[in-house]
Amino acid sequence: MKLLYLIVLPLALFGTGCSCFYGIPKSGIALEERLFKSRQIIEKRKQEAHRFTLKEKAAIYEQWILGHFMAEPYFLIRKQVNAKKPSDNCGYLEDTSAFLAGLAFKYGATGDLKSQGLALKVVTSLQDLDWSNGLDGYIPFSANIKNSRLHIAQNETHVNAYSQLFFSYFTAMTLFDDPALKNVIRKHMNLITNYFLKHNLVLKDNFGNKVPFSDITSSAFKLSAGRCLDGLVFVDFSLWILENQKDSEAYTKLTEIKKEMVSDGYYRKIANLHFKFFTFELPSDSTDWLNFIRLYILNQIENNDHYKNALKKLFASQRNEYNPLFNSIYASVFCDKTDEVKEKTLFYLNSFPLTLDNAEVINSQNPDVKKKFFLQLTKNKLIPESKLPLEIYKRPFRGLEWKRNPCRLDGNLGKDGNIIYPGTDFYLAYWMGRYYGLMTDLD
Repeated sequence: MKLLYLIVLPLALFGTGCSCFYGIPKSGIALEERLFKSRQIIEKRKQEAHRFTLKEKAAIYEQWILGHFMAEPYFLIRKQVNAKKPSDNCGYLEDTSAFLAGLAFKYGATGDLKSQGLALKVVTSLQDLDWSNGLDGYIPFSANIKNSRLHIAQNETHVNAYSQLFFSYFTAMTLFDDPALKNVIRKHMNLITNYFLKHNLVLKDNFGNKVPFSDITSSAFKLSAGRCLDGLVFVDFSLWILENQKDSEAYTKLTEIKKEMVSDGYYRKIANLHFKFFTFELPSDSTDWLNFIRLYILNQIENNDHYKNALKKLFASQRNEYNPLFNSIYASVFCDKTDEVKEKTLFYLNSFPLTLDNAEVINSQNPDVKKKFFLQLTKNKLIPESKLPLEIYKRPFRGLEWKRNPCRLDGNLGKDGNIIYPGTDFYLAYWMGRYYGLMTDLD
């Protein structure tokens, strides 16, 4: 351990650099003009963010998603649209899963029957996405719709995308009442389970090619905590789905695999999911986001101290990021509804604007923003960070917010804001927070 510190500390001190030496990359526009425009964008977003209640914003986002981000005639969510030119009518597995989970929590919080009817269409469309390459349990990551038919746009789907799908399927199964909806999910899950078992938990596409970062076979030598979690999520959720089919071959095989995973030390491997030393931090924000989603499913399915402790430690490492989605997931297990958690959840959701685009935002030159002294190393890039998470209207957007660094200062450098995002991140976090009591109908 001492040797590790001797290696890492000099790298942390001298490899990151001081934020005062950070400079904005040049473009064809004068820096003063870019800073002025950035301040205007932030001010406009701030006014939008505080113009409506959270409930009103959730309703606006829902209409926005249904009106502009559906890959019609299917109920698959488009990842983004281009405001200045026609966008591909492309539906994505990841964004659709987030919207389905949001609908489930909305139904759980309000009993809104319209949400349940809409969810059935979304689930059916997810099965149609599977149909686009043969309905075998391997789901393309995205598909274009041409002449009312699905055509694969990106076939490579990593196993962590399945964990996101399982998150939405689990919430739908537990919160909705419609037997038809649950039956569609159960049948699809049986296909997915059999596909994984057929390939011995090494995810392969419909052509038989191994998918990168998607081997969830049990092994004592597996180092990736994320793959261990994906494996546990797949096994636990599949066993939960097959609860009434305990005499089936699949249930027996999954039970054996779960025992192997436990024997191979998976509980120990997921015990510490976040490491930070000075300016070095592992894993990335997107991996933290995935780990919260994975641990939500595992903790809801099984009363397991290993899963609880993993979530408790992960949340402790992320508590000061004030991520509303993380707060809700933690509250779902530990009922943490302290004034601080509620206050921060409301504060950051209230700071969520309606305009979610890729406009250039520059905060590093703002003297009113308190910045960390050292640059942060994030995915092989040195970036400046604020000392505290910025209000969301100040952040540069790149899609789903909860998987991003909340202290990022600058982003979308040179971009003009043509790309618009759907807001499924707000929609999910709001309704999950409502369901778990972090906010009320009046907030």
